[in-house]
Amino acid sequence: MKTERTDELYKVLLTKGYPKELCSEIAYNILNTDYTATRMLGYLYRYTEPSIE
Repeated sequence: MKTERTDELYKVLLTKGYPKELCSEIAYNILNTDYTATRMLGYLYRYTEPSIE
């Protein structure tokens, strides 16, 4: 399910330097609801240098 929040999450993950395949998997398959995407966006905006780990 593709929503505005999942699209935003995908774009933010790309700007943080993650591979496209990982961004797609996270945004569209794992965190595919507005609630979970919003939570992850909150975490990403707080961290300046997140790692793939």
